[in-house]
Amino acid sequence: MAKNYYDMLGVSKQASDQDIKRAYRKLAKQYHPDVNKDPDAHDKFKAIQEAFDVLSDPDKKANYDRYGSPEGPTYGGGSYSGDGYGEGSAQFEDLFRQFGGGSRTTSRTSGSKTCSAASSTKRSKRTSMRRSVSTSPSVN
Repeated sequence: MAKNYYDMLGVSKQASDQDIKRAYRKLAKQYHPDVNKDPDAHDKFKAIQEAFDVLSDPDKKANYDRYGSPEGPTYGGGSYSGDGYGEGSAQFEDLFRQFGGGSRTTSRTSGSKTCSAASSTKRSKRTSMRRSVSTSPSVN
C-alpha cells in the first residue's frame, strides 16, 4: 500500500508550505533518535524525513498528488527506462544480431559505416533491377 505522506506529517492536502514545514519540525524534534530513545524512533524519523522531502519539493509533491508516487507514473510495475522497449529489448537485440541485424545502439555508434553499407546494398539492387529491366525483351 502506498504511503500517505500527509498523514505522516498530520497535515491536510491543502496545507501550505509553512504548515508542512511546521509539522515536520515538530515531529522531527519529537522523534529524533538523539532525543527519543524509543527503538522505533529512528524509523519514524526517517519516514517523517521522507514525507517532508516529497511534500516540500513542488515537482515531487505534484507527482505524488497526481500519481501517488514522487517519481511520477510507473508502467508495468517498474519505472520507465526511456528506451521505449522495456527490459526484454536485450533479448530481441540478440535475436536480430544472430540474423544479421544490429541493435539501435550499434547503428548509432558505427554511424557512417552502417549508412554506407546500406547505401551500397541499395545501389547494387537498383543497378541489377535496371539491368534486368533493360535486358528483358519488349513485348509489343
